[in-house]
Amino acid sequence: MRSKADVHIHTTFSDGLNEPEAVVNYVLTQTDLSVIAITDHNTIDGARVAYDYWRRHRHDFRELDVIMGVEVSSAQGHILGLFLQEDIPMNMSAADTVAAIHAQGGLAVAAHPFTHLLPFTDFHGVGRLIAELPLDGVEARSSVPTELYANWLTAWFNRRHAGHATLGSSDAHYLTMVGKTYTWFEGRTAVDFRRAVEQKQVRDGGRVNGLIAVLQVALHLIRRRQAPIFLPNDQHYRHAAPDLTVDVTEYRPVAAALHCQGQLVRANADLLKREGARLLAGGRPYLLVNMTAVSFVDSAGLGAIVALQKRAREIGGSVSLCCAQEAVRRSLQLVRLDKVFSLYDTLEEAVGRLPQEWPARLEASAARSVS
Repeated sequence: MRSKADVHIHTTFSDGLNEPEAVVNYVLTQTDLSVIAITDHNTIDGARVAYDYWRRHRHDFRELDVIMGVEVSSAQGHILGLFLQEDIPMNMSAADTVAAIHAQGGLAVAAHPFTHLLPFTDFHGVGRLIAELPLDGVEARSSVPTELYANWLTAWFNRRHAGHATLGSSDAHYLTMVGKTYTWFEGRTAVDFRRAVEQKQVRDGGRVNGLIAVLQVALHLIRRRQAPIFLPNDQHYRHAAPDLTVDVTEYRPVAAALHCQGQLVRANADLLKREGARLLAGGRPYLLVNMTAVSFVDSAGLGAIVALQKRAREIGGSVSLCCAQEAVRRSLQLVRLDKVFSLYDTLEEAVGRLPQEWPARLEASAARSVS
């Protein structure tokens, strides 16, 4: 029995337009896919939400398997990591990224390797490196309209120089694009899919999205009062833990902001600490922790921020805080951390005091990040 898999799908945890649960519901009711993977930019949490939702309700659904994955921004281009449990560090070399994926027991697939028609976006592939990297597969057919020529180039170069398994996947950011291109494999389950990839017994299929699909996205954006233009963006993504969400905005070349919402407490403080450490390790020594939407912080939450400040200073950087809530400010003052950190009431004020090496576009971008 042959089945279809789509293993490159985005949600609102990065630059997709739909929640993870909505993607699962759409796949179940509107497609004939047997396997999907959620692969948001640089965060596995969207995949985790989709996987948990599917697992809770799988007895009520038709046969479908959900794989946890992520689209990692390596220094040389985007690489899909499939069958993962944890995030992969960003901005490493492509070779180190593949090694980190394999260290988790995952599969590494080059996403849109030869894309080049959107040069001013974050739509980057590893290109000719597919001939050198120990990849498990390459995305030889993407449904993104600009990839029509790049799909052909990927298939030709891979056949001539690399010989990796060829996958089809939608790179969907909108529901109607899910499953438009896909991977054929023998069997029905995620285990069958993985075996087929490893044995190079998969085949890419489907069609590139046309004008109707593009118009559907434009109409959706208009209804949401957004400009009817959608461009990929791997510098905005979200992480989630109980009672806390952390939206990350990266500002090249050296900075990032972590916008926290909810409560920063013992049960979730490790999320902030882990993501901040990942950004510091990825070459962003200046962090801005925006807690204007945090209603309460306990000693464990403060400890996570202190740990980030220590790591930042070790590499010549710093951590600044925005905290408009009076309760949060009092928590900082009680333990005299207001003497350790620069505190600001608003993001705009914090941006005005940041080091000069931050990009000039930071100030304009920062205001949009929290709107």
